[in-house]
Amino acid sequence: MGKWHLGDAPQYSPGKRGFDEFFGFLGGGHDYFKSGGGDAGEYRIPLEARGEEIPVQGYLTDQLSEAALDFVRRHAEASFFLYLAYNAPHGPLQAPLEMVERLDAIEDPRRRTYGAMVTALDNGVGDLVDLLEELGLTNGTLVFFLSDNGGPPFANASDNDPLRGTKGTVYEGGVRVPFVAAWPGRLPAGIQYDPPVSSLDIFPTALAVAGIEPPSNLDGVDLMPYLIGAETSEPHDQLYWYSDSGDQYAVRSVDRKFVRSLDRERELYAIREDIGESDDICDDEGARAAELEQAVLSWHSTHPPPAWPGNAQGRWIHPNEALGLGAEQDEIDAWITQKHR
Repeated sequence: MGKWHLGDAPQYSPGKRGFDEFFGFLGGGHDYFKSGGGDAGEYRIPLEARGEEIPVQGYLTDQLSEAALDFVRRHAEASFFLYLAYNAPHGPLQAPLEMVERLDAIEDPRRRTYGAMVTALDNGVGDLVDLLEELGLTNGTLVFFLSDNGGPPFANASDNDPLRGTKGTVYEGGVRVPFVAAWPGRLPAGIQYDPPVSSLDIFPTALAVAGIEPPSNLDGVDLMPYLIGAETSEPHDQLYWYSDSGDQYAVRSVDRKFVRSLDRERELYAIREDIGESDDICDDEGARAAELEQAVLSWHSTHPPPAWPGNAQGRWIHPNEALGLGAEQDEIDAWITQKHR
């Protein structure tokens, strides 16, 4: 349900990637109130509802919530996997007027709309959790809730403080997100699990819960033994990020994070104590920084080249090329945000 953004050619559709049903849109975003209308571009294409084109009806976030509720009602007697990918609060900044007016205590009008968009999403998730309870499915259902990336403050008035960076960067403000798992009766309630985990862990965890042997080449791990305390080691020795043909890369261990961003000097942070990545300790721990950099480069060397399309010239424009080598970090962050609007 919702945003796909994994290819709009027929061979990349959800139906060709293991899903039995699809309700949503194939692109990277959508207008929240309208679809169609001549040369409206990707954000106005019709929604797809189980193979049929339909318009946006009402407010898109609410429409996706209703589709998810309908799916659960229709599959309440069988096992199911539901992936509900809201596009909120991705741009454009749009929300129902009555919901925006409820948040009139927020002075910034853009942030007020952003808050209304998040509120609509939260309401939908709440309705879904309530339905599981109503149908007696709560204790038999594992629920994950997470965001896909940090916010782009200049684009939608989001706020990543105290984290550094934004969407599109490998600093914590780009990659550290809320991540909640709930399974009453199976997972302990109200605890905070500190070791680093990844959205890549959801797939192998879901397979294990369903009693299916996962492929041996998955990057993620089954989180259940760690969350229930049966396994006391760390789920991951390291997590890696690599972006834009080498312009940015990072590796996170439990207590250290190495960053190489936009041709700047190497950076190393004691990430457990310094989540804002403000105190670079690379000079003090150069050997550790070199070790982590080699680890992320070795990991990346096993991957094929990115297939994501670049600009009209077929390449990503480096921020230093666009802004000049002397650009300050806030200028670069703003430029990256604009490119990802």
